[in-house]
This record gives sequence, C-alpha cells and structure tokens, in this order.
Amino acid sequence: LWLNLARTLSEDRLELLKTNNLGLNHSSTAWSLRGHKKFLSLSISLFEREHKSNKMTRSAILVALALAQTHVALAAGDKDSDSSGVSPATSAMLPGTAALLDTSEMANEASDLKKTLEKEFKIIADMVAKNSGQAVTIGFSNADTSVGVAAGTTEKGGKETVGADYKLPGGSLTKPLTAASIMHLVDKGTLKLDQYASPLIDSYIGKRKKQGDWSYKWTSCEDLWPSSYKKTVSTVTIEDLMAMKIKAPDFDSDGLSDILWEKGFLDPFAILDLKFVKGKDWGKGGGEWGGYSSTNYVLLGMVLAEATGGAMPDEFDQGLYLPKSLKGYLAFGNNGQKVKDFTHIHVYSKHKGDWWNSAGPMVSWTASDILASGEGYARMIYEIYGTTSITKSGKEMAKQASTIKYGCYGFGTECRWYGKHGDSYCGKSLEGTDYGDLWGHGGSTYGARTVSLYNPTLKIAVSAGMNTDQQDDAVMNAFCLAYNTAINEVLKIPGKRKVSSSCKTFGTCCEPDPVGKSPTPRPGPSTPKPSPGPGPSPSPGGGGCPNGEDYGDDGGCGCIDDSAWEK
Repeated sequence: LWLNLARTLSEDRLELLKTNNLGLNHSSTAWSLRGHKKFLSLSISLFEREHKSNKMTRSAILVALALAQTHVALAAGDKDSDSSGVSPATSAMLPGTAALLDTSEMANEASDLKKTLEKEFKIIADMVAKNSGQAVTIGFSNADTSVGVAAGTTEKGGKETVGADYKLPGGSLTKPLTAASIMHLVDKGTLKLDQYASPLIDSYIGKRKKQGDWSYKWTSCEDLWPSSYKKTVSTVTIEDLMAMKIKAPDFDSDGLSDILWEKGFLDPFAILDLKFVKGKDWGKGGGEWGGYSSTNYVLLGMVLAEATGGAMPDEFDQGLYLPKSLKGYLAFGNNGQKVKDFTHIHVYSKHKGDWWNSAGPMVSWTASDILASGEGYARMIYEIYGTTSITKSGKEMAKQASTIKYGCYGFGTECRWYGKHGDSYCGKSLEGTDYGDLWGHGGSTYGARTVSLYNPTLKIAVSAGMNTDQQDDAVMNAFCLAYNTAINEVLKIPGKRKVSSSCKTFGTCCEPDPVGKSPTPRPGPSTPKPSPGPGPSPSPGGGGCPNGEDYGDDGGCGCIDDSAWEK
C-alpha cells in the first residue's frame, strides 16, 4: 500500500512525506504507533489542503485512507469498526478522518466498474472459448482497479474450468518488462542508451565460465561472431538492441521446436551456441529497423544481470523492480521449470502438440519466459506505461525508435498497435472517434498466444490470451471486444461491440456500433430470420454485418453466436 501511495502521489508531495521524517519502512509493517499517527495526520492535512484544488488523485486518497485506517487500528489493537468501515480508534485519533470518508463514492465507482467488466468480460471469454474450443483469459487494469476472467477448460476434453488466476506463457510479453528494467537503470544513471553492449555481455559470459562446467568453445562476443564483430557487434549499443535497430541472428528459427521438444530447456548460453545463432552474420542496422530478433533480448538479459550484480540466469530476479503488489501475478521459467509447474492450463501448438510437460514455451529467458494470468499481464503493462513504479521512462519506451511495416517499435514496445496503419485499426471505439495509439506487445510461444496493450489517452490496459498458437484471429477477437467494452464502461458510453471479418492483417477487426443505435434483437425461436437482401444483415450489436453476410450459430458476423447473445 505504501508503494502504491508513493506511485500515485506527485513528486513534490512524495518529497513532503519523506522530509516529515515518518520513519516508515515499506518492506515492513512493523511501524511505531507514533509513525501511524504522523502518517494519518499528514495524509489528512494533504487531503484537506489539496482537495480544494482537486490535485490529489482519488487513488492516492483511497490508499491513504486504507493505509492509515489499517495500520492505526492495528497499532491501537482495535479490531472493531463502525458501520462506515473505519475503526473507532482511527476516528478518535484525528478529526479530519471524516473528510476522507467522502471518498467512498469513488471507491464505489471503482467497485462498480470492476463488477461490470467482470460480467462483460466473462461473456466475451465464454463466447470465444466456445467458438475456438480453447481456454481464454482476459484482463484489465487502471489506476483504481484491475480485473481478470477466464473461460474454457484446462485441457481439451477436460472437466476442470480455467480459473481467472491461472497463468499462461506470454512469450514476447517478457520484452516490455526487460526493457523497462533496463530503463530503470538508465533512469538511475547506471546504464546509458548509447553504451556499447558487448563489454557487459563479455563480462557476464566470463563470470559464467569461472563457475566451471563450461563446455563451449567461445568466451566472448568476438568468438561467437568473428565475421561481424568489428563492423557491427563491437559497437552495438543498448538502444540498438532494445529497439531492434540492429538484428542479432535469431534463435527462433525452423528446427528450434525439434531441439526444445527433445532437450526441454536451453539456458541463455546454450541459446547463443545454437547453429542458428553462433557464427551467423548480424543485420546491417543503420539506425532504422534491423529486423525482429529475440536474441537481442537474450543479450539484453545479460546486460541487465551484469549491471545489477552478475547473478546467473537461474538466480536472477527478473521482477527486481516490480511493485510488491504485482510480483505474485507473474512467474518466470528461467530454470528449466515446465509449464505444468506454473499452471493447470495445457498449451497446444502446431509444433508437436501439447507442451504442458515441457519447459519449451518459456525458452530464451529475458526474451520470452514470462507466465501470468490475464489480470497479471494487464497490470504489468499498466505499471510499465501508466506509472513510474518500474521506470520513469514508460512514455519514452513507446516512442518510435524503429519503423516497421505495421507501425513502429520502441524499446521492447510495439507502439501504435491498432493505430492508423492499414486495416487492423481497433483504436476507434465509436464511429469517427479515435482514442489514440496502444502501447505494449504481443506474445507467441509454443502453445500460447497473448497480447497486452496500454491506451495512454484513457490510461487503461487490456490483455487477452489463449492456450494455442494456431488461432490468432480468436485472440484478437477477444482483445478487441474486451478493449472496446472497457472503453465504453470507463467512459460510460452506451453501445455494443461487433467483430468484422473485413480486416486482413489478423483476419478480424473490432468495429463497435455507431452511437445512438439500439441493439438489433437477434432472432429467437419464434422470430423468423430476415433474408439478407441488398443491405447489411442485422448484427448482435445493431450496426449490421459489414459485408452483408448472414448471422447465426457460426458466430454472427464471425463472432457472436446465438447462445451467447441470449445469455
């Protein structure tokens, strides 16, 4: 709670808390009674002074109230509370407590939003799970609340229902966190963006060799890539790797699945020793898009670990800079753990089938070893881009550093997702209304497909995931519907969403119905289906199927089936 308060308060108010000598230790709840009283007193004075100018965020107010109430009550040994939810000990200590109770309406709003999104997201998840035959997770996060839902069963033909807190491998959704951790060190001055990466990588490799059991014939970047070292590798910067301005030979190549299926796990050093990587030429670079390569982020992991003490991959804490409240939502398969060690959800791939009993889906460490629930992915992306808890440079991460065919790439960030590029435009939630770009990343690994994106205009993050790498369209359907549902509920806009089959990039595109049109009823048992005719057929949301296609159990414009609509 203290970390959340620190995150939501502006820098000048945070400094005021520090200079008032509260003697608080965020790693311990064992505060002195004097500390409790001083904290409550200062919280109330801050509220009373700034409430008039409306500077204090409602999150800060709610956290201050919850923190002060809880810890003062504990210190006073008072477990009782009155009907307002505030303990008598807290109310009696300082008269200003009553002012804070005015925030109950704000708390109710956050609670109402959570309940509404849980209900709406569950309908979407159930629908997509039914149509795809797979497990589905959806998540949401903003400053006030977070939501997670899931649907489907943990394995094909199984009976166990997927829980909202069940984790899925996230593949490249690891990259934004790795980049944010690098930027945390850049914020502190420990690293520089224009710093050459190879000396740090060489030093890290040297530490590993000294531990013994080193079977490789190389001990440096120059040994690994002799033909590219002088002209490229030796001068590659941290920024080049993060923005993929220069492409390292990508380990994620044809034949990798066979190796992983047989060996189960490869540590970062084994990845660099793969025939797809060792001895292969690097891309030319030149300040623009060099090409996508997950090897870049394996090397960045070495940079990050070396800059923070040199811990080896199996001991390095990838969540080092995560808020404590988020750490329990995420896991990392950095030590050969299998998917089944983290989740009940089986993961099905076009390569080999079910990877649940394998470590393969978490291959490549800081490039793609993360696992989380839908809520966990949404919360992580919100923390990275919507707060300063991990890095002060979330916005800088999302600035265009490299140009790619479908938008832009920043630092571990696919920026302008569903912005104005081509026909994969989901940034428009209502007809003619643009809510701006989306920042974040997609993730694809053996048996799982995920996406989690942040809208900087609305300050919300939404995620979706499935336990298959074969149904990108279904994942994007889930995301698009959930994203636009979130927009409508956050902004209190009436409307429904539909999915069009007219887009080409992912096969789908989210097109919400125009404002002001009531939903068109779907045909029930006693209602005959109207013939399609020359115009568009009615759709679940009332806007019409875009290409005049009929609706029905196949999904109604490709998405919503009758049972889901009636529900």
